[in-house]
Parts: sequence; structure tokens; C-alpha cells
Amino acid sequence: ESKTVKDTGPDLNENDIVVASEFCPYDGLKFKNPVKILFAQNWVYVLPRKNNDDREKSYRDIGYDHVISCGEYITKFIEMVHDEKCVTIQNGVDDKVFSREDSVKEENRILCLPRKNPEDIRKIKTIVEREIPEATFILADGLTESEIASEYRKSDIFLSSGYPEGFGLPPLEAIFSGCVVVGFAGRGAREYLVHEKAALIAEDGDFIMAAEYLIKVLKDKALKERLRENSQSVIKKYTIEAMKARIAEYYASL
Repeated sequence: ESKTVKDTGPDLNENDIVVASEFCPYDGLKFKNPVKILFAQNWVYVLPRKNNDDREKSYRDIGYDHVISCGEYITKFIEMVHDEKCVTIQNGVDDKVFSREDSVKEENRILCLPRKNPEDIRKIKTIVEREIPEATFILADGLTESEIASEYRKSDIFLSSGYPEGFGLPPLEAIFSGCVVVGFAGRGAREYLVHEKAALIAEDGDFIMAAEYLIKVLKDKALKERLRENSQSVIKKYTIEAMKARIAEYYASL
């Protein structure tokens, strides 16, 4: 059962827990008595706050009891910038939705998400098509979860164009679906997009290098398949079941 703030009011019990996002840190502070947890989902939005007096304060300074994040880079950012403890509970991917099916894969089919830095995608596409005309770029936007999962399964390569990223879920969904990932990590996806082992990753915004890496993968099938198989080693850590276990362990420790 879930309840809204209108249902409960601000007066909760000491054994209740309130979790608020870094997008709205002051909303969680409206409640009295309960344990307050700040859940940071993107390092980019950690510092900016409506109250300028609080801009340089840690989340504990403004009233939170604990801080958690969904990625290692966010945790490191909070610990280094705010000098406060943060616990990482990584996002999980539903392997019943995002799964590999090699029989439907189309060679040289490159999936892109145009909502993520579309101008970089356009430049990369222009460079790659000049060198490899047979490359097929698919721009997927406004799809349901099952529709985008189908696009991942059919695609040979995923062009990761997102930056900055708190954790970077699309590249991980692509790996679960058997795609080779090339492009940008947005810092947040570095924990599983290991360059030259599980992916080919350029510095954020370096579209020329990203295009060169994409051409390299398209020309070298052995490299492409090695990256595809190497990337599968990260799946076990990022399943929904693994995420649930991390959440249960964390709340049991409070």
C-alpha cells in the first residue's frame, strides 16, 4: 500500500522512513520524527539548491540522517565534495524484459537514443556513414519499455550518447540485450563500461573519437564479438534481484 503526503500529513512515527530525491531535498525535511534518507540519482544535481545558504552544506547539515546513491561515481562525488558518508545501491535491470536473442540481431545495426545529445549523434552518424555506407542507424524515441527492449535485441551496437549521467541505465540495458556499447559513459556509467574490455568509450563530447571507435568496431568483427562477450560478465551484478538484495541489506542495517 502506498500513501501520499496528503494522506499521511507531516507527522510520522520514529520507525517510519522518508526517502527524498536530490531534485527535491527540502520536501523530505517537511516530515517530523521519521528517519530521513536522501537518495541521489545524479551527481550533476547534488549542489544546486533553491536555498543559497545551503548550497555548500552537506545533506546531513540540512537535516538528513543518511545518504544513498544509485551509482559509484555519485557516491564518490558526494563523499569528496560534501565529505559525508554515502552508500551505493546500484540500479538493476529486469532481465525478463531486457534479454539477449542473437537470432534476431541485424549486423551493423546501430541503435541511438536521440534525446541524449542529438547533435553529437548527428555528427557521429555523418562521419561513420561516409566511411561505412552499409551501417544502419536507428533513432529510437518515445517507445514503451517493451518496444525499446525489442530495438535493443535487434541491434548489433548501441551508441551511448548520454552525458552527464548519474548511473547511465540505457547502456546497461543494451548490454543485457547483447549489444556492443560504443560512445560516452557520462562518468556515471564508467563502473561497468570498461574501455577496451567491455566497451569502447571516448571522453564525453569527443564525437570524433566516438565515431572512430564505432568505425573500428564495424570493421573488426573479432573485436566486436570480444567486447560483446566480455560485457556479459557485468550482468549478474546489475539484475533486479541483485538490486533488491542490496536494498534489503541496507534497510536491515538501519
